Amino acid sequence: MFRYAHGVSVCNPPAGAIVLLLRTLGALELLDADGHAIPGAASQRRPLLILALAALVPGGIPRERLLRALWPHGDRARARATMKQHLYALRRATGCAALLTGSPRLRIGSNVLRVDALDLVEHVKHGRWHEATALLRGRSEERRVGKECRSR
Repeated sequence: MFRYAHGVSVCNPPAGAIVLLLRTLGALELLDADGHAIPGAASQRRPLLILALAALVPGGIPRERLLRALWPHGDRARARATMKQHLYALRRATGCAALLTGSPRLRIGSNVLRVDALDLVEHVKHGRWHEATALLRGRSEERRVGKECRSR
């Protein structure tokens, strides 16, 4: 069984509990239930991209499609091994073996991950304009504050 860095296992979340948040509006970022960025592989570009594509494509994304998209000119066997390493590292960093499942389609395990872009779609779909704009405003506010800090 995997354990998250804080020693808390998220492999078997309670019914209805979402334990991770994937931010895709702006920079890709994976957060734990307390809103803290998860370090290690969960903060690296390619593993996060794999996670985002698996989460945002309805029904998951075919592994072969991922390989062609992320390693278009590389050796297929080597690309497949690299993707397996990324998947293992994501599961290890998050403490959740069920985070990404499936073959030949890679998909997100149930009750594990929330995605801000999907939240935005749901807010707009149901006419929750305040929540949708607050979600977007929060991300733009974070970017503005980040720019101000870097310019000092």
